Amino acid sequence: MSSKRLPGRLAGLALCLLVAGCAKQESLYQRIAVLPFENLAAEAGLEWMSRGLAEVLVLEVAGSARAHAFTLGSLREVPGTRASHVLHGYFARAGAGLRLEAVLEDGSRGRVVTRVSARAPAGGGVLALAHAAARELKWQTRALGVSNEAALRGYVEGLAASDAGAAGEAFQRAVAAEADFGAAYLAWAERLAVAGDASGARRVAAQAARLGERVAPIERARLAVLEAALAGDRAGQQRALLALAQVAPAESEALVRLGSLEVALGRYTGAVRAYQQAAARDPDNALVLNQLGYAQSYTRDLEGAAQSLRRYAALRPEDANPLDSLGDVHYYLGRFAEAERHYLEAWRKDPSFLGGGEPYKVAWARLMPGKRAAADELFAKYIEVRKASGDPLVELRRAEWEYLTGRRKEAATRLEGLTKGAPSARAWAQMAVWSLDAGDRVRAREYAARAAAAARDPAAGLMARVCQYLAGPEAGAPEWAVRAERTFPEPALGSVKRSALAYALLWAGQFGAALPALKELYAQTPASSAEPVNVLLAWALVETGRASEVGDLLDTYPAPQPGVELPFQCLSFPRVFRLRGAVLEKQGRRAEAQGAYRLFEALSGAARS
Repeated sequence: MSSKRLPGRLAGLALCLLVAGCAKQESLYQRIAVLPFENLAAEAGLEWMSRGLAEVLVLEVAGSARAHAFTLGSLREVPGTRASHVLHGYFARAGAGLRLEAVLEDGSRGRVVTRVSARAPAGGGVLALAHAAARELKWQTRALGVSNEAALRGYVEGLAASDAGAAGEAFQRAVAAEADFGAAYLAWAERLAVAGDASGARRVAAQAARLGERVAPIERARLAVLEAALAGDRAGQQRALLALAQVAPAESEALVRLGSLEVALGRYTGAVRAYQQAAARDPDNALVLNQLGYAQSYTRDLEGAAQSLRRYAALRPEDANPLDSLGDVHYYLGRFAEAERHYLEAWRKDPSFLGGGEPYKVAWARLMPGKRAAADELFAKYIEVRKASGDPLVELRRAEWEYLTGRRKEAATRLEGLTKGAPSARAWAQMAVWSLDAGDRVRAREYAARAAAAARDPAAGLMARVCQYLAGPEAGAPEWAVRAERTFPEPALGSVKRSALAYALLWAGQFGAALPALKELYAQTPASSAEPVNVLLAWALVETGRASEVGDLLDTYPAPQPGVELPFQCLSFPRVFRLRGAVLEKQGRRAEAQGAYRLFEALSGAARS
């Protein structure tokens, strides 16, 4: 060990880790950050080995049962990586060969766990030196698929290249020198995908696939994940991520991606399982605990969700987000008083959290049990924050709140005053939606045309197009479907087309025809979405005399999301209370049904039909 260099780095690393201040939890798995090794050989031609040694060590340990290694560019990057261990050191000449001196540190305590002193014989390079170091560390290693120093250098230069073209040339050199070098194919394909060259990425992946088992299992698994993602094949991604999690048993990243995919597919039990396994491998990953908490709430496991989110709060005691997430999972499961309490705690901890949007969430938590005056108080505070931040949509937000809380005349008057201002296109579109909700298709058509004329950006233009479609002449279900195909022909607008068709059929009172569209939409809408598709499906079921089929559709409530535009929220709110009343009445729970009906009437001003 160098008496001058390593101690300084050790002191710097220890300080860096102390500053990170992350409460660590003991784990069976190690997360090892490998830093570039200092070049003390004083030879410019060996400079690439600084990163090369680190990359080879990471490749060697990939797939290990208990260790996940990853490279970092510098000591400054260590905090925030949740590294349980950090490996760093230097290499130098030792006669005609090379030697490496390094230390493996405990990432939470900043103490040296192992000192490494490795040698490569004369003529031995990075590969030999890294192999020797891995043996000293007693790491579980594997065959790399590379034995050629030129191939390794091309790989390292490709990783370091600043542009995709130079990276591609370097990776091409790597696989030309070593045809079975799976890591080079993988890095090359990933770089092309990031650069937006999907066809190039698929071409490289196919080139690697033709090599079959000559490419190592972990690289084959990663390439399969990439190919499925590029193809938009969710089922293929699921299979590939499961396979990757098996061949990389110490890594959490594949499981985190799998959990997100399972949520998107509505497979919440699978999502919980994936996130729990990811948390076991990476127990200090607060994001995983947050995602786990939400997934558990989607399976109706409030106790498990709260436990996961409290673990998250213990890792991030100064962060408002764990409290906000606790509010969300309670809100989702209809526990509004508890949701209000957690939202208020998050607001007190950090008034600027969510751009000052926490009072908006508190307002909704108060509104859902019918406490409109108390909700108004908090919504007014939210508006004050939005005004102070210069939000141009303040009056539009206020009008939306008025409409949804039964003050529809005041809301319409406020919007009419906005049509001469900057957000006029959005205001005209909202007026068209409310006219449709009131059954005035003629006025809705007029407002939709004005929205289209005032639109100045693609989002406003699309909203106007949706309104024009919805305000079109009344027709039967087949005509609405044909018109939707013509109005939204772009493949990228598939979800918009499905939603617009469902809304059109609901407003036209064609509830039986709306059911297939709504069931498809519901199946494709994850619980994490702010769109209350569950309420719309329940509406169609109730109106077709199938209230007994509503089941648990009305047992959950998407958490309020400040700043998220929901122009069609009037379809579901406050109608959700009338629907709950109908379902409860069908179940013989008359007193509860009457309470739901009263709440609907108070928030809509409508008499129960």
